[in-house]
Amino acid sequence: MSQTQLRRRAVLLDELRQIMAAMRNMSVTALQRLGKSAEVEQEAKWLVLQALADIDTVLPSLSGAEVCLVIGSERGFCGGFNDHLAEYMKTYLEQHHSARCYVAGARLLPLLVTDSITSVTGCADMEEAADAVADWLSALLPDAEALVPITVIYQDETGVSAHNLLPLPALPPASRGIQPWRYLSDPVLKAGLISEWLRLALLSALTQSLTLEHRWRLNQMQQADRYLEETGETLRSTMQRQRQNQITVELENLMSALEVQ
Repeated sequence: MSQTQLRRRAVLLDELRQIMAAMRNMSVTALQRLGKSAEVEQEAKWLVLQALADIDTVLPSLSGAEVCLVIGSERGFCGGFNDHLAEYMKTYLEQHHSARCYVAGARLLPLLVTDSITSVTGCADMEEAADAVADWLSALLPDAEALVPITVIYQDETGVSAHNLLPLPALPPASRGIQPWRYLSDPVLKAGLISEWLRLALLSALTQSLTLEHRWRLNQMQQADRYLEETGETLRSTMQRQRQNQITVELENLMSALEVQ
C-alpha cells in the first residue's frame, strides 16, 4: 500500500473516530434523560395504584387469550441486544401457543421467524414515546371494556424478562383520612385509572429498554474505538517504516551516485 493510500486510510479512521465520539455523546445524553424519566414514571405508577386503592377497586377479572408485546430496538450498533430478545421469544412462544404477540422494533422483527407475531410502531428515543405507547395500547387492548392478560417483554437490569401488566399488581393499602372528591362514576373512574396504569407501565418498560439499549451501544462504541485506535497505531507504524525505507533507498542511491563520480 502506497503512502498516499495509507494517508487516505488514516484520514478515514480519524473521521470514523469523530463519528463514534458524536454517537457516544448522544447516548450519554440520552441516558441522562432516561434516568430522569424513569424516576417520574415510577412515582406516577405508584400514585395511580394508590388512587385505585382509595376508590376500593376490585381487581377486574380477565378473559380471552394472553396478549404480549416485545420491545426491541429501532436502531443498530447495539451488539446482541436484539439477539437475546429473539432467543427468549423463541422459548416464550413455544410455551404460550395461544398468545397474540406484537413486536416493536425494526431491528428485532427480522430475527423472529414466525407467523404468529404482528409488527407495531417502534421507538428510537423518548420524543417518539407518546405516539408509540398510544399505538401499543390500541393494539393490545382494542376494547377497553374487555380486559385480557397483558405481558410486556423487554431488556432490563436483570436481562430479558416478561412482566405482567394485567392482571394488576397488588394494590397498596387505602389512604387514611378524607377521601378525595369524585366527579366521575366509579366504573368510569376505575376504567380511566386502569388505562392510565397501562400507559405508564408501557412507558416505563420502554424507558428501561431504551436505557439498556444505549448501554449496549456505548459498550459497542468503546470496543469499536479501541479497534480504531489499534488500527491507527498499526497504520502509523506502517507509514513510518515505509518512510524510513524510502529514506534509506534515497540515501543509498545518493551514495551510489557519489561513488560513480
